[in-house]
Amino acid sequence: MALRHDLQILADAGVLGSPVMTWPIPLSTIQNDLASYRAPDQPLRAYVANALERVRKRLSVAKRADGIEVETQLASNSSQSWFRTFESTPREEFEAGAGASWIGERFAGRLQVTYAPDAEDDEDLRWDGSYLAVVLGNHILSGGRIERWWGPGWEGSLIYGNNQRPIPTIALERRQALAFESKWLSWIGPWTYSLTYGELEHGRTVPNANILGFRVAFRPINDLEIALTRTAQWCGNDRPCDLDSLWDLIKGDDNVGSEGIDADNEPGNQLAAIDLRWNSPIGDLPYAVYTQWTAEDESSGTPSRWIAQFGAEMWGTTGLKWIGGDYRFHIEYSDTATSFYKDTIKFDTAYEHSIYRDGYRYRDRSIG
Repeated sequence: MALRHDLQILADAGVLGSPVMTWPIPLSTIQNDLASYRAPDQPLRAYVANALERVRKRLSVAKRADGIEVETQLASNSSQSWFRTFESTPREEFEAGAGASWIGERFAGRLQVTYAPDAEDDEDLRWDGSYLAVVLGNHILSGGRIERWWGPGWEGSLIYGNNQRPIPTIALERRQALAFESKWLSWIGPWTYSLTYGELEHGRTVPNANILGFRVAFRPINDLEIALTRTAQWCGNDRPCDLDSLWDLIKGDDNVGSEGIDADNEPGNQLAAIDLRWNSPIGDLPYAVYTQWTAEDESSGTPSRWIAQFGAEMWGTTGLKWIGGDYRFHIEYSDTATSFYKDTIKFDTAYEHSIYRDGYRYRDRSIG
């Protein structure tokens, strides 16, 4: 939470040029932005200078790390919550864990093991947080179980958050959010993408179904960040898993009633989302407004049955170090009744599906 607070401040101040609504953010993205940053003639606002100092300290610690870093942790929670915020909190009433991580020039990895007795999903021994990654030019290929957060919200994401435990996933992501050099595309500004391929659990109505994700985020101007996301449940035991089925999914021909599509060969269950975050749209005060709209279905080739999130946030500094110095507060509202903006509101349809009857969930927890 603290790191995201600092990075968002730096992005809003123009210190970081990269999109920051897609987590995790590669370390090299932050390093590249800070290396290319040129301080203005006038001094930075106090909360911006504080955030910049904290982030630089974090990076210097990471650079000094030589060899393998080992960590241990003990955590407890008085009760299990069905909805998790961006803040890292224990998933179970008691957790004990240990991890070892290493970051090199091209390779990075982490081995994390957690013991959670009497776990909600009966999996007491967990490898959540483990991963292996390799740099391939300006791309990062990784595999493992790491948490992801796609969206501008602090209380939740409607399409990919951390309610559920990390899904075992292979991911390809952009390492540095460089802008296009072409005059036709340079207006997009710094941009990044994430392409993910994960496998859901065996104990489902459709065992071992896959979950695919694609997200692109860009900043056409410093104060505006936009992200487009598409996710899909596809394949699984006794479901079509061939390339034709995948192509139908990509094209959007995945509903019964589309040409040649019936209940036996329906490719999957898709969601699509658009995120917008606008920093200080009126005036020059430290605030932002944001929204995320997620489509649960499609009609006539376009997304339909939307659910939405709306939020506003403010930040700054108190000038009083004894109470923490900097602050951020937000207000956020989400409505998961599809078509909530119409008279024909539909309840209990978002995240549900007639074939993938366990819904858009992993181990009984909503992914969005």
